[in-house]
Amino acid sequence: MEDERHIMWGRAWHEASGYLRKWGDTHTRTAREDLAQDTAVAAVGLLPRLRDRGAFRAIVRTVATRLRARSLRVSERMGAFALDGDLDSCTAPCEPEPVTYAVLGRLVPQSWLLDRLSCALPSLNATNRVLLLAYYEGCSCAELGDRFGLSGEAVKVRIHRTRGVLRRKLERAVRVADRFDQ
Repeated sequence: MEDERHIMWGRAWHEASGYLRKWGDTHTRTAREDLAQDTAVAAVGLLPRLRDRGAFRAIVRTVATRLRARSLRVSERMGAFALDGDLDSCTAPCEPEPVTYAVLGRLVPQSWLLDRLSCALPSLNATNRVLLLAYYEGCSCAELGDRFGLSGEAVKVRIHRTRGVLRRKLERAVRVADRFDQ
């Protein structure tokens, strides 16, 4: 049992470390080893509750994504200080740039998109909405299929189509908007 946990920890660490390389920001590069280790510990802790061992890779990636996001939030709250040689010359960090996404060739603030997304979610079919939200919470398609009496492939198709519906609704909202105020 202990050997299996050790092997799975190594797999989780390797997967998390490789997965975290896709983010090129300074914070993730400097914290990657710690994030990979924390991810491996958390993922191995979830092993006893895991019904489908094939979902382990997806769980590792989900945990790594969430730990990275949490680490970024903590880093933002603490503020990064620039040192110019000695500790007395610390300067406060600049205000972070608002996050924007390119939609139909326009830069749209994340907050505006999230506001429209929260309005669009209730208009979805109830089953598709629950499947989509549960998927982004970290459930595998196989787990969701078991829960809803669907095949894993059917769950994938529903999630894919539901994301398409949401994308079209957001694109339509961007197309008609003249400004992106809340």
